[in-house]
Formats: sequence, structure tokens, C-alpha cells
Amino acid sequence: MTDTFPTVKWNSRERALSNDMNQQARLVSRAITEAATAIISGTLRKAGCFGLSFLVTPVAASMNCIINPGTALFVDGVSVYPDSTVQWVESSATREVTLDASDANSRYDVVEMRPGTVTVSTQPRDEFNPLTGTFTVTNMVKEVASYPEFQVRKGTPSATPSIPVGTAGWMPLAYVRVVGGAVALVATDVVHCRPILDAAPANGYADPTLTRFATKVRGGGLAAAGGTLTATLATNVTGRFPGSFHDFRVDANAEAILNTFTVDGGVLPAASCALYFYAAPAPFPPGYSTTFAQRELWTPDVSMLYGANSGFTNAGRQDGCIIVSSENAPSLSSPAGAPSAGGTSSLSHTFFSSAPSSSARANWVYLGAVVYDQGFGVIQAQVASGPRIAPIAKPGYDLFPSLPINNVDTPINMWSEITGDPVSRFPTTARRVEMQIGALIGGPGYLRFAGFDSDTGAVGVPGGHYYVCYSPIVASTHSYVNVEVHLTATGVFTIRSSQHSGATEAKLYLKNYVDSVLAMR
Repeated sequence: MTDTFPTVKWNSRERALSNDMNQQARLVSRAITEAATAIISGTLRKAGCFGLSFLVTPVAASMNCIINPGTALFVDGVSVYPDSTVQWVESSATREVTLDASDANSRYDVVEMRPGTVTVSTQPRDEFNPLTGTFTVTNMVKEVASYPEFQVRKGTPSATPSIPVGTAGWMPLAYVRVVGGAVALVATDVVHCRPILDAAPANGYADPTLTRFATKVRGGGLAAAGGTLTATLATNVTGRFPGSFHDFRVDANAEAILNTFTVDGGVLPAASCALYFYAAPAPFPPGYSTTFAQRELWTPDVSMLYGANSGFTNAGRQDGCIIVSSENAPSLSSPAGAPSAGGTSSLSHTFFSSAPSSSARANWVYLGAVVYDQGFGVIQAQVASGPRIAPIAKPGYDLFPSLPINNVDTPINMWSEITGDPVSRFPTTARRVEMQIGALIGGPGYLRFAGFDSDTGAVGVPGGHYYVCYSPIVASTHSYVNVEVHLTATGVFTIRSSQHSGATEAKLYLKNYVDSVLAMR
């Protein structure tokens, strides 16, 4: 059988040369590294750490950090055949680094790694001397092992510190906060930020470059108490960003906040609007290699990433992402719900402000929508139950001034502001809307109401909307009927006719809606 594995050929009666033997070892090493690279990242040839490799942990009562043993892949981009451009990195022992003493202000130091080697064994061997024709015993290097190098780069002290920019040829492992005036590190003062390589999904491997959307997305929905700029995740959100080799996670009840640090474009909305929250891949600062896999981003102390810097302010777990808000609505073509606007967003998150941060909107994952009331500077109150979202205050549309309506189509856009207290709207993810028709009738009397939506071409056909609010009594009374409509692609429900006898009020109240992106999950 033909041997297709890269190898050096040894011929009969051939004198062995050390170069041939070393070449054989290099070919084997290359084949193994190439196989690992193909299995993990395919044609992308990404660099990153495996599993719990190279975790950084501050040592209590000291200025030291320990670094876990582990394995990683590193892309150097310069090696040529027979060497692989992907380097194997392995450390079998716990290592330790020391950070500089604290300054008056706090700072973030970054712990970084790059490939390296160490001589494991030097042994005496007979070395042939071609001039004398004899052998001489000489100490020779017999075993060389992977032994990565580690370094700590000091950040800039500041009242609002940011992480340092990247360094070519090094891989970031963790950011360690050195509090101003501190004499020792605290165990929770670390932000883990390694690029991560995980095994392919269980349903089979697909090169992420060919993946149009984020995958495995589950959960979402936002609740809001109202009166603040804060919303909370209704259920855990997990998924995998396009081009990523590990999952991100956001736990239920974690807080998402609207402010200039994490809003798309860095500017708060100028008017009341539907506002959409997304999970975005954690960015790398400029300076690092573009070959790194998507990074993790998690910390035991969320105030380092969020708090005054926006995002989440409670202890809910967040891993591998930051949360951004945008007026750009999500695409309805996949459960990922990336913004349909596409393009690149600029962010001014304080934690990353050592250099401008940018993020491709096509990689974002939709979390949920809220209504922003610009006049009061708050997010309106709402509750979330699965994909169904309900505002606490039910916005209403006064139909009575338009009555009677006789076969004159009167479109109502549920995505635009309609009258009510407060003035409100539904997001463009709302396609199934439950509303209530209410009438004050001085009886006996009625309000007759007919219309059509995306499911109905005309009133009178099966599935059309035809409802009656009726009162058989003489005294004035309120009468209500619930209606569920499927909005058109532009958010419109159309009233075809509406007449009354004895009614003095007629209103539509928007009760709740099904978020069409969340419903796909």
C-alpha cells in the first residue's frame, strides 16, 4: 500500500544522516499539527487555547499570578515547508509571573504568551570526526520541548483604566486589575480573555467561513421594570458566533443598559424608538494577529467590565461577548437575528477605549427589544414570557374620530407611534400582535369592526377579522373583544370598515406581541 503520510524515504544500504532523521521528525510534527488545525478550525487556521489551558489566577497576598499548564495552537505566518505555519504550544507545569507594584491610580496589566522551546536533555554521544576518522564523546542536545514564554505588559494608570493595545507575536491570556495603592492582588481582579478553540459541534463540522449566521442560538427576551435605562434578560442566551469555535453565554436576569458606552455608534437615540439589544463578539484591541479565534471574556467581578462602563451590572454570568444596543432592527431570516443593516459599528466601551473598538454587525446575535422613551429618558416597562412580550402600559389608538369607515382602507402601522399613555410602538420583530377593541356604548348598541392583515386579502373570506362589541342594556357600558392580527411586512393592519350605534368611544389597545426572531428559537 502506498504510504501517503509525509515521510523521509530510507533506502537499502543507504548511510543514515542526522539531517534525514531530523527531517522525518519535522514531517511527523507537521502532519499532526496540520491535522489538529483542520479538525478544529478548518481552512481558517485559527490560533487559540484548548479547554482550561493557560488560565491565569492571581495569587493572594502577592503581586504574582500563576498560569495553568495546557496546550494551544499559534499561527506564525512565516514558517515554510516542511514546518507548519501553525505551531504547537504545550506547557506541562504551572508557571508564575510577577506584576509591577501598584500606582496611585488603578490600571490593567495584560498577561501574554508566545511559543518557545527549552532543552530537556543533554547527553554524551559519540561524534565522528571526519579529519581524524575517529569518534569523540561529546555532550549533545537530545530532547527539546515546547516551553512557551510569558510576559506581563503594564497598562496605563487612570481613574477610568483601559486595557493595553495588542502586541504582535503574542497571545493575550488575561487582564489583571492592579488597584491603585494596593500591595497585593485580589483573586477576583482578573478578566479571562484567551482566544478559545473548542471541538466542532456534535452535528458535524462546517467551516465557519461558510456559515451565514450564528448557530445554536437559544433563549432571549428582555423584561424591564420601567423608569430606568435598564432591561434584564428573561432567559439564558447561548449560541456560537459566526467564525467562532466556542459558545458565548449570558445568564437570565443579567442586566443590559442603554448608555453611550455600548450603544451602536456611541450616541443615544435622538427620539423615542424601538431599541434592540445584541450580544457581540468580544473584540481584540488593535495590534494582535488577525489569526486569533474568538476570545472568551468573563470575570468573577463584573464591575470591571461593566458597572460604570455599561453592560451588565449584576453578577449574572456573561462569557465571550459584550452587549450592545442599536436602533438597527434584526433580520428575520434566522434565529440569530443579526442587524439587517450590516456594516461595521463603532463602540466607545471604556474597557476597550485604549483604541477605537469596532464590531461587524453581521456577527451579532439578537437578545430582545425594548421601547425607549426619549422624552423621559427611560426604557418603558414590559414583561417577557418566552417569545411573547407585553408592555405594562397598553398603548391605544383612538378609532372613534374616524367613524364611520365604509370600505375605505385605513392602515394602522403598529411599528410607528400611536396615541396612548405613554406614546409607544412595537418593534419590527412584532408580526403577531394581540390587541383589544374597546367601546363605550350607550345601549342598546354596538360597534362593528372589520379589517384585514397579512393573512387576509379581504374581509368576508375565511380568516378575515370581523368583530362586534355589543351592549344589550340601556345604561352606558364598556364592551371589549380580543383580536390577534398578523402584521404585514411593513407592520400594517388595515381597517376596512367600522360602524356603530350608540357608541361614544372606540379604541384599539395593543396588548402584546410575539417576537418573530425569538419564536424561531
